[in-house]
Amino acid sequence: MLDLDIFKSGFDPHHRNRRVLNVIKDIQTNPIIGPENKKHLLAFANRMIEKVKKGRYRIGSLEKNLSEARNITLFIKTDLAKATDQEFLAWFTFHEKRYNKKEIKFASLEKYVFAARCLLQSVEGLKEKETPERLKTIEVPKEPDKEPEDNQTTQQHIKKLLETVYVEGKRYTIRDRAILALLNDTGARISEALSIQNKHVRQEKNHLVVRLPISKTKPRTVISFLAKPHLEAWAKVSPNNDKGPEAYFFCDKNGNATTYAAVNKTFKQAIKKSGIPWKPHKGVHYFRSLCASRFFRWPYGLKNTWFGWTFKNEEGAYSNIPVSEFAEQYFDTLKRENNPMLREDEPFWSDGEKEHRTVRGDDEMKPVFVELSKIYEAPTGQDHKAIGETTKLKYEVGCNIPMPTPQKKGRQDTVVRISYKTKQKIEESKIHPRETIDQCLWRIIENNKKNQ
Repeated sequence: MLDLDIFKSGFDPHHRNRRVLNVIKDIQTNPIIGPENKKHLLAFANRMIEKVKKGRYRIGSLEKNLSEARNITLFIKTDLAKATDQEFLAWFTFHEKRYNKKEIKFASLEKYVFAARCLLQSVEGLKEKETPERLKTIEVPKEPDKEPEDNQTTQQHIKKLLETVYVEGKRYTIRDRAILALLNDTGARISEALSIQNKHVRQEKNHLVVRLPISKTKPRTVISFLAKPHLEAWAKVSPNNDKGPEAYFFCDKNGNATTYAAVNKTFKQAIKKSGIPWKPHKGVHYFRSLCASRFFRWPYGLKNTWFGWTFKNEEGAYSNIPVSEFAEQYFDTLKRENNPMLREDEPFWSDGEKEHRTVRGDDEMKPVFVELSKIYEAPTGQDHKAIGETTKLKYEVGCNIPMPTPQKKGRQDTVVRISYKTKQKIEESKIHPRETIDQCLWRIIENNKKNQ
């Protein structure tokens, strides 16, 4: 009996759950597949489902392997337990000829052989690393060298593409433009972008902080400056703009999550209409590759965390890098490449803006200065030392506080020195929505004074 509960997920932008269920239904009802092979295929499906439950396989991998396993039985037809190595060789030769005619890619040929190996491992009761005897006569050709790319897609090309996507009078082209802009700016996977809910997007200074809640590796948070105007334009006309924090940010007219097919249709039309260079046989996932190429100078830990890649060591895998650490590398990249999508009205790289934007760095020995402002009354006779003690936090915050004019109310620009350890202790839960770090610090200062 197959456990199909894992296919009841509400978020399925690629319709993979539905496709798996359709393959299983076809296996059960297809008259060409013999009864013995139906048992083999359903046992193989059950084996793959158990691996998905344990997190060792994704549903996308299950769907591809199960589909090809079904196709193998349609080609061979005889009982898989009794099929000869020559029958499997004939099956492989058929696909090899397709590859030689350039009807399929080398990666597809490899996936077909992998699916056959997994299927026979299930039929023969072998372990994952064991190669079935009947497949040892199959020799997969060597992967050809990749040809250099003549026309690399640039950010100027992407700007033209985004301009092409939008069609005046068609509301959902605003949505699709925002999605593609976000993919270009962050390198997120399309499924990650489509999983975003209203609560996962917030403004921080001059950029947006975007949470990617569903990922095939690890949920994470990124920042976006280039896509900000496009996301804001969509938020104003979205059917879900007043549906609460749990509603999908990118949605259709019924408020459901946007599907991959809808975005891909718009993308293909825009690629054809704009005429920009795009790598052959590559869809929207190519944005991720382009973004990784642009961010190649980033430190290893930051880049892996940003893209949700697997770390080579446990220390990196369990590290928790705050989103503020990305800001310097991200904005320096935009400045270095002189990105054509930058807005001249926001010169984010000015020195004052960069210092005010974020608390950054990992070195405990190097203090960070955060600009703070506060309206308060300085009592008569209060001196520099007294002010320092009054505003001192239990987190070792204080010192270097200039003395205001005695007996005078007014706005006092202040600089408070804090350590990185201090900054880490200001948990995100203490920061109110739309509250900056400096506002949070002053609120904590006031609360500490009241509790003394």
